[in-house]
Amino acid sequence: MAGPQIRVIRFATKMIDREINSMNNNPLINVSRNKALYGGNFQSAKQHNQDVNTLGLISSQKTAEAVDILTSMSSTYLVALCQAIDLRHLEENLRNTAKNTISQVAKRTLTMGANGKLHPSRFYEKDWICVVDLEYVFTYIDEPCSATYPLMQKLWQVLVDRALENGVNEGNASSSIF
Repeated sequence: MAGPQIRVIRFATKMIDREINSMNNNPLINVSRNKALYGGNFQSAKQHNQDVNTLGLISSQKTAEAVDILTSMSSTYLVALCQAIDLRHLEENLRNTAKNTISQVAKRTLTMGANGKLHPSRFYEKDWICVVDLEYVFTYIDEPCSATYPLMQKLWQVLVDRALENGVNEGNASSSIF
């Protein structure tokens, strides 16, 4: 009966020795006591792939930097789009305000002539509205009544051009706009 037990003990010893050696590549050896102490597993650093590790780190850092830049650019673009929408809305409102003001002024001042007839200059309103549509809003909106601004000069030019066209009726007081 001792034979099978001895085989089992030898087999167990080999298994334990193999497991200890697989887990512990660097046993500590006490020379004075002539013993090998297990449990002194020293992990060495792998230097053969250090360049790959470094490139991976650099790549991840550059990717994070690119994501930050893309985030900043995207947010700046969105802010610019919002401002463009605001300016477009402001431009439309200001242009409509200028058109309404010109229409009101034309109706109040150019409607009737001295004899009570409809004044021909009343129909200049459409020409003036066209001038407002063609003129860039932000060239005049800070001071629309300034004589030096392009809008007022163009409105005066329409008025003068129409007055010169009506030169045939110069003797008729109802056709004069001056």
